[in-house]
Amino acid sequence: MGKPKSKEELEKAYLKNDGERCPICQSSDLEGESLEVEASKVYQNVSCFVCGASWTDEYTLSDVNIQMED
Repeated sequence: MGKPKSKEELEKAYLKNDGERCPICQSSDLEGESLEVEASKVYQNVSCFVCGASWTDEYTLSDVNIQMED
């Protein structure tokens, strides 16, 4: 059996997969709870139905699209 991945390696792989697969078992059978807003960040607790792992996604503002009326 191979060496377990570090926390940083798991996080990097999860982000590379756009958060669509469990960082532990790679399953896409995930459930996200309600979004929690705190100051300039948004958090969501996520869990995997296959292996039972759980973690928190952290969202930050990355873009804005302002609609101007004529």
